[in-house]
Amino acid sequence: MLRTFFCFILLTILVQKGISESIKCYSCETNDEGCGREFDKNAAKVVTCPKTEHCQKIKHFSIGAFVEPISRGCSDGKECDSLNVCFECNEDLCNSAHYLKPLFIVIIACALHYLFE
Repeated sequence: MLRTFFCFILLTILVQKGISESIKCYSCETNDEGCGREFDKNAAKVVTCPKTEHCQKIKHFSIGAFVEPISRGCSDGKECDSLNVCFECNEDLCNSAHYLKPLFIVIIACALHYLFE
């Protein structure tokens, strides 16, 4: 009974994350004032993403760059690959810093381990 209830709650959370309204994200590049390693949310532009996209912060791979290239904005996730470090989230203005996705994956993995133990 408890396991069924836990599965229902987990499924509800996953479905709610997939059925989302349009969200607002910060949109800027490293060269923009206040968008690099030190982020200034008051200086960044805010955009509304299409319903199929989420907010993202990408640390781009770059050899020998004086400043670590960072970009923020809306994304469908296709920019992420083995060379870039991506942080994705589904809440308004959540891409100002490191965010939820890595933690969310750990939570799901722990829940699945508990369920199928």
